[in-house]
Amino acid sequence: MMRELVTRTSLIVGLFGSSQNASCPDDEHNNILKAIQTKNAELAEQLLISHLNHIQSGLDMESRQEPQDDLAAILGMD
Repeated sequence: MMRELVTRTSLIVGLFGSSQNASCPDDEHNNILKAIQTKNAELAEQLLISHLNHIQSGLDMESRQEPQDDLAAILGMD
C-alpha cells in the first residue's frame, strides 16, 4: 500500500507540482523519522500531516501541461 501511495503521490507532484514549492524543507523527513523511531506517535502524526499539507499547497490542479515527446525535456534535462 505504501509503495502504491508513494508512486501515485510522486506522479501527482510531477504533473501538478509548482516550481515554487518543489522541495521539502531539509529536516522535514528526518524529523518524521525521528518521531517514529522514538515511538512518539502524536508528534509523528502532527509532522506527517504538516508535511502532506506542505506538499498539497504546492500543487496546482488547475494547470495542465502540454504533453512532451522529448525525454530530456520531460526529465528537465534540456
